[in-house]
Amino acid sequence: MAIITVNNVKFHVQELNPSGSQTIVMVSGMVSTLAQWYFTLAPVLAKKYHVLMFDLRGHGKTEKVTYGYDLTTIASDVIGLMDSKKIARAHILGYSFGAQTALKCAIQFPERFDKIVLIECPSTQHTMIHRYMKENKITDIEKVKRELPNDVLKRYNLERETAFVEGQTDKKRKFLGISMFKTFEFLCQQTTLLEDLLSEDIFPEEDLEKITSEVLLLFGKESDCLKEAERLHNHIESTSYFLKNGGHWFIMENPGDSFDNILHFLQTPVRELIN
Repeated sequence: MAIITVNNVKFHVQELNPSGSQTIVMVSGMVSTLAQWYFTLAPVLAKKYHVLMFDLRGHGKTEKVTYGYDLTTIASDVIGLMDSKKIARAHILGYSFGAQTALKCAIQFPERFDKIVLIECPSTQHTMIHRYMKENKITDIEKVKRELPNDVLKRYNLERETAFVEGQTDKKRKFLGISMFKTFEFLCQQTTLLEDLLSEDIFPEEDLEKITSEVLLLFGKESDCLKEAERLHNHIESTSYFLKNGGHWFIMENPGDSFDNILHFLQTPVRELIN
């Protein structure tokens, strides 16, 4: 474990196989921590790659800051961590908000990234916050900050997201679920997260069409992000697109189902994958 300061924020960072000749940066989803990868995909990828993981600002053991939750800043955090480790180029993999971050990195810093893996990348206009405000006809952001955390606790089983932590008891998983809820409550009520998410525009199609990196899209067959998946597939030239069994959580419910797709993609030209 290491603590690295980037953009005046102390980040919790973990590495596997640091002597690997190629690096893959793994970006977790909102409210999750690097444990999302540490107990699932990371050990498999570390057999061939140097794996760099970190807790997002305000998450896990990273400093609890109240600002900077826009994609431009988060992408800058990724670049800062790479610079601190003297990593000139890397592959990058992200899930959900982490996939949005990876996509932002590919657009904003194309010279720094090779292959891009986007898992369940939602539209920036179709976040949980957007859906909640639309469904409940709420325009007052302060009301959302007060009510959304408890609504999420009721509507979504946060323990489900911790089910990937192998060998944990039900009591431990419940503790982790509560911890994730507390993180979400902090992010909603004490940071600029909601304002930052609501201010994000969709990724312009002209930016997607400029991406030269090879991109792997992994989405659940029952995901509510499939409209964005099709848009990305149609506008990013070099993409390989797979639908997996499950919904938005498929990568945590059955990570092994995606191992071969990811490893094969990283080691094979995408045009061969398509053909």
